[in-house]
Amino acid sequence: MKVRRKIVRFLSSLFVVSAVTLYMEPSRGAISMVVCTPASPTILSTGLGYYLAGGVTGSPSYNYTVRVVDPAAASWADITLVRLTIPNSTNIVLRIVDFTPGAVNYDIGGAPGPGTMFLDSGNVNVTASVAGNFNDFTVTFFVTYRWDTPESVWAAARPITAEANSVTSPGIVSAVANTSYGVCSSIRMFNQAQDGEAADGWISPFYTGFNVTSILVYNVPGAGVADNIETRDNGEISGTLLLLDGASTTLTDNTPAALSYAVSNPPVPIPLKATAYDWTIEATMSTPGGPKTTVNALQIRSDEVEVQDISFIGGGGRTTNAVPPKRFYRSVPVPGAQFRVQARMRASLLPMVGNTTVTIETTGGIASGSVVIPNGTNTWDAALTYPLAAAAPVGSTTLILYRASGVSGGATGTQTGSGNILQYAALNYSGIFWDNVDPPGLAGSGNFTNPPPNTLTSQTATSFTLTWKVLDNTCTTAVCPEGDFDTYKLYYKQTAAPTWTVIDKGTNALLANILTSAFDVTGLQPLTNYDYRFSAVDIFGNEVATPPPLGPDDQPFGTISTSATGIEMNISDGITNYQLDSKSGATDLDPVVNYPLRKVNVRVAMKIFTTKNNPENVSLLVADNASDLVAQYGLFPGPGGQATQDNITDASMASARYTYNCLKTGANKWEGYIPDSCPAMVAGNSLRFIVAITLGGATTYEDHEQEPAPPGDHWSKEWRFYVSKNLNLVPWPTKVLNNVLTRNSPICYPAYYLTHDALVTIKVFDIQGRPIATLQDRAFRKAGENIKEGGWYGVNKNGRKVGPGLYYIHIKAEAGSRVLIDKYSKVVVAW
Repeated sequence: MKVRRKIVRFLSSLFVVSAVTLYMEPSRGAISMVVCTPASPTILSTGLGYYLAGGVTGSPSYNYTVRVVDPAAASWADITLVRLTIPNSTNIVLRIVDFTPGAVNYDIGGAPGPGTMFLDSGNVNVTASVAGNFNDFTVTFFVTYRWDTPESVWAAARPITAEANSVTSPGIVSAVANTSYGVCSSIRMFNQAQDGEAADGWISPFYTGFNVTSILVYNVPGAGVADNIETRDNGEISGTLLLLDGASTTLTDNTPAALSYAVSNPPVPIPLKATAYDWTIEATMSTPGGPKTTVNALQIRSDEVEVQDISFIGGGGRTTNAVPPKRFYRSVPVPGAQFRVQARMRASLLPMVGNTTVTIETTGGIASGSVVIPNGTNTWDAALTYPLAAAAPVGSTTLILYRASGVSGGATGTQTGSGNILQYAALNYSGIFWDNVDPPGLAGSGNFTNPPPNTLTSQTATSFTLTWKVLDNTCTTAVCPEGDFDTYKLYYKQTAAPTWTVIDKGTNALLANILTSAFDVTGLQPLTNYDYRFSAVDIFGNEVATPPPLGPDDQPFGTISTSATGIEMNISDGITNYQLDSKSGATDLDPVVNYPLRKVNVRVAMKIFTTKNNPENVSLLVADNASDLVAQYGLFPGPGGQATQDNITDASMASARYTYNCLKTGANKWEGYIPDSCPAMVAGNSLRFIVAITLGGATTYEDHEQEPAPPGDHWSKEWRFYVSKNLNLVPWPTKVLNNVLTRNSPICYPAYYLTHDALVTIKVFDIQGRPIATLQDRAFRKAGENIKEGGWYGVNKNGRKVGPGLYYIHIKAEAGSRVLIDKYSKVVVAW
């Protein structure tokens, strides 16, 4: 190979450069010969020749000669022109005029005159010398190619032309020397490299240090790297500077044959950038036209791993975004939890460049595992290795926070310390609430068991509504105690039944909402006792403990009784009767206008409707109407809704509430009295009352709105009446008022006066002494008032009218073993 290269160079020197002589026939006054001898270009590694900026080894210039022979010349004054043209992208034209006799050196500059040389075009440094006499002389041009000389690619047989003229010559005489060459005036890096953490061309802004190395060579126009040659080492390059994207790094080296720059941080910070930076080298040259910067570059990228998200998969559980960053719920006893790390290159937004290991730590810097994200991907999973049982004691939920603590491998080198890794969210943490057999509502979280559910606000004949304090759903960046809540769970059954009916989110989606605070249980039987208990379950199946005892962590429980289907209510002062509509939609009217009664023992008679069970006890709860915070009548229904009430059943009403028991007078009939001795029974006062029904130890309360929709309370729509006046009572004798029944007057009224409380029986007999109807059967009546019972309409016990004739009404009143009244009165039926 070396022999072959030498042969190529030899042939090049033979055939590429030639000296051309122009011979002319001798004649008077004519230049007889011009000889052009070009300088030999520098042969590069490919065997091609180039004129190099800065000159050749050992000399700064390339020397071109022109020989001129003019036999007719009489003196130097006869020689008027010697010109040399070197073809280039901009031709180099050198010219000497006005030769000075005996001159040996010519420089460019000055005005035309003796001994003056001109550079007509091109950009080179040049001097000249003349040897011989005016008949036969040689001009030598010493040409130094500058670093701002325009470049040109190598071309074969380029015509370098010499020209001469004299006063004896009829015209310019020229000679051409065909020469193959190109011109080089730029530099490039050769064998450039980066080592250390930049060896792969990537670093992070947290890099420590590395070296950039290179050799400076000529940049050969139109040629490849193999055609380059090192720059001269004879002092042409006086110093170099390493540039980053064209800006100085202040790093220098004066040994261009083997440049090396130690890049460290500081003093050379390389910030993040989406695209690559370019390393270039600027060289200061001895020959004018510099400094020069390498036409090629070595690239370096500054980027870092951005951990976009740390999430968790496997192990069941749940993820919530209630408050950023995301929170995950996992169970200590349930295996399979894994990290999932999502990352990218922060500046370029690329996936990982090289296999990149992300190490994970918990709060307090405890190592928790690592994830290797493969080259070209953004996400990968790995096992979670934190010792969970130690961090989350049994019966508790503990928040463990995780973040990236180190990045290694991959393109950008090592990043350690959480501050050097851009991470997800302001706190740089993702967390798991580790549940270690911890049911909802524990650890003083304000759960629904404190206070227990209140079931008294909403029972109807076929339903009841359970209300409770919702679980704590407050979430902050550090606390979200009930994020693993799954469902509220309601158990209920008839008290005597062996099994529970269960309602949860599987049968009603409402119970899956942690903010749900009330639930309607429907499809029940009227006037029936139901046991209930209530709890909550998390997604891991941990349920609030069952009673007993009822404690802060137990399920609340109790017994409620559904209401009666309806009540028909009659109130009377013995003379005036009001039959009240007690079913849904009853209007709460002003009692002063609509229900005035005298101040006597007011009888309350009622029918309690139910489908199966009958009450064990019935009583009246009575209060002064003024004890309402706002009198309700006239306000409901209305645009403002129901007015605020003082509930008769409240403990605050204990001293203003009066209770009177009722007696059972029939299969579904009950009767009681509000005595005139009641402290609220004052003329000019209004009273309100509700009915308390007890069955199996459980009490329900009934008002005149039996079936509110939706279910509501049963004590704010009280029955009301007005005490219109005091009664100056004149005791009646026992008698029958209107004792002749006709078509126009078909009713008679048994009337009497009691000196003591008594049980009263009133029956009708025919003339043969046979009982045909019963008006009262041991009905309780209060003493000290005239009593006018509901009338007899002349019908038998089957409701059919009796025939005309004489009948007897028997009134009997008994006070224990004492008979107060036992009297028969005649009644004539005449229709």
